[in-house]
Amino acid sequence: AVIPTYNREKTIGRAIDSVLAQEYSASEIIVVDDGSKDNTWKVVETYGERVRYVYQENAGVSAARNRGVNEARYQWIAFLDSDDYWLSYHLRHMVTAIEATRGEAALYFCDIKRAPDEGGCHHWERCGFKISSVFQFKRDAGDWVLMPIQPMMLQSSVIRRERYLEIGGLPVNLRTREDTLIFFKLGLLYPACAVSGCGTVMASDGNMRLTQEIHSSTLRYCLATISIYREVLA
Repeated sequence: AVIPTYNREKTIGRAIDSVLAQEYSASEIIVVDDGSKDNTWKVVETYGERVRYVYQENAGVSAARNRGVNEARYQWIAFLDSDDYWLSYHLRHMVTAIEATRGEAALYFCDIKRAPDEGGCHHWERCGFKISSVFQFKRDAGDWVLMPIQPMMLQSSVIRRERYLEIGGLPVNLRTREDTLIFFKLGLLYPACAVSGCGTVMASDGNMRLTQEIHSSTLRYCLATISIYREVLA
């Protein structure tokens, strides 16, 4: 479990608690502190050896996630944001799908409940995405990642570490849409698997999210979109 964080002393404990409460235990929990100026480190310290704390100078969320993956000792990475939390059965459902498909997919993802200030709806409902069975495996997931709104989000995804590293991880030069690019790469290059049910809940009591700060009408968002499509087409 990799949890990037920045100035989240009020919510990081809830995120860690949700990992520790999993019916299928995570092999390790890594918190990557991206240069917090508050008491985030003090909260994490109270968990002792149950959580591995990694501090780095502020470099952005992509660099923090990449650092967590590089630090990880195991072959599957489950991401969680420090202001969100997992439901207790999240990892068990994902592991069941991984075992049933012999781990052939690079990406396993489930639904996520969006934050109250974003409507509080389920993300798959917003995307118009659904599956008819407990999980659906696709060797070519291009039509999923090319949907107008991608049905996968990092907080509700489990990714094979080897594949994540093969595609270069998250682009540290982008401050928005970096997750869109990595899902393009994973879905176009490798098999993917959608897992039914909601495993993650987005909260709205953390700091401002980048998706709100960098709205789709901003120049930075448009330039990021041009950048990711150039890379995908190349």
